[in-house]
Amino acid sequence: MKLLKNIACGIGLAALTLAGCTQDFDKINVNPNEPELVPTYSLFYHGTRQLMNDTRDEWFGARIGNIWMQYYGTRNYQDEDRYVYRESVTNDVWKSIYLSLNNLNQIIKIAEHPDYSYDYAEVYGNANNQVQAARVMKAFTFQLTADTFGAVPYESYSGESENFQALGGSMFPKYAPSVEIYADMLEDLKAAAGEIDESKPVFSDYDLIYSGNATYWKKLANSLRLRIAVRVKNVPELADVAMAHINELKSNPAELIAATNEGAFYHFEANDIKGAPMYKSYFVNNRVDFMLSKHFVDVLKGELSKPDGASYNNPFEGIVDPRLYAYATPGNYEERNMLLSDALAQIKAKEVEPGELQDYIGIPVGVSDNLAQQVGQYASLPGQNSLQVDYLEPLMTYAEVAFLLSEVNNFDADYYEKGIRSSMEQWGVPADMANDYINALPTTVDLEAVITQKYLSLFTQSHEAWAEYRRTGFPRTLYLPGEISYIEVAEDGSTIEHPFAPRLAGQDVVPTRMRYPLDEFDLNGANYTQAIEDLGANNMLVPLIWAKK
Repeated sequence: MKLLKNIACGIGLAALTLAGCTQDFDKINVNPNEPELVPTYSLFYHGTRQLMNDTRDEWFGARIGNIWMQYYGTRNYQDEDRYVYRESVTNDVWKSIYLSLNNLNQIIKIAEHPDYSYDYAEVYGNANNQVQAARVMKAFTFQLTADTFGAVPYESYSGESENFQALGGSMFPKYAPSVEIYADMLEDLKAAAGEIDESKPVFSDYDLIYSGNATYWKKLANSLRLRIAVRVKNVPELADVAMAHINELKSNPAELIAATNEGAFYHFEANDIKGAPMYKSYFVNNRVDFMLSKHFVDVLKGELSKPDGASYNNPFEGIVDPRLYAYATPGNYEERNMLLSDALAQIKAKEVEPGELQDYIGIPVGVSDNLAQQVGQYASLPGQNSLQVDYLEPLMTYAEVAFLLSEVNNFDADYYEKGIRSSMEQWGVPADMANDYINALPTTVDLEAVITQKYLSLFTQSHEAWAEYRRTGFPRTLYLPGEISYIEVAEDGSTIEHPFAPRLAGQDVVPTRMRYPLDEFDLNGANYTQAIEDLGANNMLVPLIWAKK
């Protein structure tokens, strides 16, 4: 691509293998069989698809997010239940994130370039709106990255800082401080929303999130801004800035995602190649590694047990959550005269029928491999909706926005109820069942109630649930290391207690971050080392700047 020509001459290590950058570079670097520029919608399609594939997959999505937040438990490889993940996961997701970011950044370069803005941008939508949508997706991606690791290499559209060196700014980019990253994302999202032209389309094709609808992209920009502002509102250096954004946005709720059908969902395609990653895990790769966790099923059933000394609490105990029938499939296969394979076939064919309450059984977390495999023979699989090939993967929903608005409006009960209703609607719960559930809830609306309901609504959005858990300390429904996660009843009636015992010495909390990938030591060693020095240690127990202390 011609746009990369100016970068190529600056790559010192690669230049060692070349004769040098010459006036004939254009001629020798042209492949006559490939286009010099990729259409902007193609860059957007591949950038967003790679991001969603590699952050909502069976590795970063399931074995990290869904396991750590105990939506899932594992039948195999209990290390992940105990927070012992494979270093290859961080290496792979780091690379994937920055490749996605590079694709989004190239859209901006093409759409704003005077020689290409019409031929390679305007033809595929409105060039200005493409720039703004790319900025929004960059903020979404950088937020996920900063929420996961802390300080990371960062690139800004308009912000000026010597620390913003990613995506071509330097071959060896610094790790920008978290305070600078969050502050810049807030300003960039505000600017992007303000510059979107709602009268014109974004992309003419291959926008699998909003089908080119500029109004919805503007709403997503503002909603993400609210998410980030709430995330950092208690950080001293960012408190005033965050509250200014919050006050502006809560006064203009129509500028946010304001209905269930306005939520941002990535539309996976209905085939085995481009289908949803969790569908491919179960039905293409034929891996049945994950069942619903015991803790999550118990919370939904309103039956969470409380062994002596446990710190957890279900504020909705005694109330059956009808999302249980959407989030899980009935287990207890032997009693129902069927096999696990029968349940999988029903999921794939969309033929699952709701079961009796006792048929929903979760798998305990952090126990021995042998016990997990035993319980896994009858535990509940994820619900059929979340395992469909063309699953609508949520990036941000109205339920989340409503819970954010409830929090910033002094735990407003109306927004709290709207969040619950929207979550029920999103998952296909009948209105009468939603009404019965809401009417049975405690009348007190506080931080614990709001965040616990947000947690219940964020099923499949586990990394956002993890961030909110670290920010607030809620929900208190998670089993923590050292607590009893399963009580086994033997044939003679005696009981055996199985504590949740992670492999890492001293690990008595949910991890507060992921370690930087080891590949960075080889590729960007000086800045990697400096980032660890600034952080204090490259481990999973260092709290990020916005985490509850």
